[in-house]
Amino acid sequence: MTQTAATRKPPRQNTAGLCVIGNEVLSAKVHDRNTPALLEGLTAAGVRVVEVAILPDVVERIAAVVRDFASRFDLVVTT
Repeated sequence: MTQTAATRKPPRQNTAGLCVIGNEVLSAKVHDRNTPALLEGLTAAGVRVVEVAILPDVVERIAAVVRDFASRFDLVVTT
């Protein structure tokens, strides 16, 4: 199938989603220092961070969010 200008999806614009994983972050036992550093570094590199998710240590939930982010963003970062 040949794509025409009308059917072609626009190119993505260097977007990212961040997944912060850990019950210790959610319970405030650990202070999240990765997110601010990643936001700063990615922004400096020209990447627009669209969404950040803080997730519990539940494999099914992590997998679902990573799949969702992968379908919507150019880059998915987990920490």
